[in-house]
Amino acid sequence: MIKHHPDHNMLVEYCAGTLDWALCLGVSTHLHFCNECRSAAANLNSLGGSLLSQCGQEAVGQEVFAGLMSKIQAQEFVVAPVAEQAAHPSITNDRMLAQLPKVVRKLLPKGKALRWQSVGSSLKMARLAAGQDKYEVAFHRICSGGKVAEHDHGGLEVTVVLKGSFSDGDGIYTPGDFLVRQPGEVHRPTAAQNEDCLCFSICEAPVRLTGFLGRLINPFSFRKTRLTRRVARNPCFSAPKFASVRFLTILIQAIGTGIPTHKGIRVAFLPQSCEDIPFYGCLCKQSGQCQRSSGRRCHG
Repeated sequence: MIKHHPDHNMLVEYCAGTLDWALCLGVSTHLHFCNECRSAAANLNSLGGSLLSQCGQEAVGQEVFAGLMSKIQAQEFVVAPVAEQAAHPSITNDRMLAQLPKVVRKLLPKGKALRWQSVGSSLKMARLAAGQDKYEVAFHRICSGGKVAEHDHGGLEVTVVLKGSFSDGDGIYTPGDFLVRQPGEVHRPTAAQNEDCLCFSICEAPVRLTGFLGRLINPFSFRKTRLTRRVARNPCFSAPKFASVRFLTILIQAIGTGIPTHKGIRVAFLPQSCEDIPFYGCLCKQSGQCQRSSGRRCHG
C-alpha cells in the first residue's frame, strides 16, 4: 500500500504545466502506481479545462493555424513495436528493470545497456538522460540488506520506489512511494533483506556524508582539494604518500558504506587513468594516452 505521495501544491503545478521537467518525471512515475493521485490529477485537469473554457476567445488568423498544422505534419513519428521495446538490452539482462513505468522506460539509452556505477559495496547508480541539466535523474539500486552511508542533502531530492523496498529512520517505503527530501535532512536508507531495491531518483545537488565517516570522507569528495589540484597539474603522478587515503576508501567500502556521486563527479583518490580525474579529465596531450598504468609520469 502506497503511503507517501506528492503534496497538493506539487500536483497542482504538475497539472498546470509549471513544474520542473525532471520533477514531472517523478510525479508521472508515481501516478503509474497510485490510483488516488491519478484521480486527484484528473480532477485538477478537469478544473483547469473548465477555467479555460470560461476565458475569452482571442482571434487568430487562418495562416497561424495553417502554419501549426504544417509543422505537425512535417514531424516524423516512429512508434517502436512492443516486441522491440521489450527487447531492450538492460531489460532483457536484468529482471529488476522489467515492467518499468512507460515514462521511465523512455529514458533508457536506445540500443545500449545501462551503465551502472558502483558507489559503495551496497549501492549502484545509473544516470539517465532527461533533456535537462538542473537535476540529476538516475536509477539507484541498493543490494538486499545493504545500507547506504548516512548523509544529508545539498538540495531537493525526490525518490520513487520502483521495485523492492527500503527503510530509514522515518519509515518503510514500498513500490510507488514518493519521497521528498529537503536540504539538510539526514537519513540512512537500508534495503530489505529479501530482495534488491530499485529507485528512480531526481537530485538537485550532491549529498554530503554525515557522522564520523563523513568527517573523514567529505574533505576528499565534491571539492577541489589540494590532492585534486595537484592531480590536475599532473594527473598521472606517482603518489605513495596518499596510499593511506586509498586504504581508507577501501576500508569504508568493505564495511558497507557508499560514497554518493553527482553529475559525473567520482571519488577517485588514486586514479588509474586520466579519465578517472574528477573535474578535469585527461591532460595527457603529448602522449595521446595515459601513462599511469605503465608506471611512467604523465606528459600533460
